[in-house]
Amino acid sequence: MQFQIKYLIFLCVLKCLNGLVFGISILPAKGNANAVDGTKGHKAADKKGVENGPSPNSISKVEVDINVKRRYEFRNNGVECRALRSMYNKNQGENYCGDVTFYDTGLSACGKVHKNTDFIAAINIEQFGYHPNPNAAPICNRCAIVRGSNNKQVKVRIVDKCMGCKYGDLDLSPSAFSSIYSLGKGRARINWEFVEC
Repeated sequence: MQFQIKYLIFLCVLKCLNGLVFGISILPAKGNANAVDGTKGHKAADKKGVENGPSPNSISKVEVDINVKRRYEFRNNGVECRALRSMYNKNQGENYCGDVTFYDTGLSACGKVHKNTDFIAAINIEQFGYHPNPNAAPICNRCAIVRGSNNKQVKVRIVDKCMGCKYGDLDLSPSAFSSIYSLGKGRARINWEFVEC
């Protein structure tokens, strides 16, 4: 009996820590006892207070955790990001600053198979969004211009999500990465923005 109580306490603490680390709320959404994590099963009320049922896009509209935004803004205001914005005459609001890496391509989250020679990118999970069917994510097949600190740039198509990337980061195909940095560099700082394909 004593072991079971300790085990239950351990599970509760673990769940709370998991929520703090990953930004997952284990409390019901305000006014909705059925919601478990504040995203799934959320029932929105219109101005008259009538529940109109779960939104079909409720999972894709998960807001970025406030701590993720704070960390991004801190990094975005850093010396490297300010220098990149200055180099390309960009205002802070119209573009992103982050790290760039490269990966071996294959079947992407957007549902297509790609080669390492394609000029493609995987975007961080926060900007990709959370979708029941990632193949239909609105971010799929959008294009971006990626600029390095060496006055080189490359245009890529976003076709995948990068689970280990932070907000503002991109993971490029080897061909795209080598257009702005040598593959030996592995990780570098970039400035990028969405553009028309």
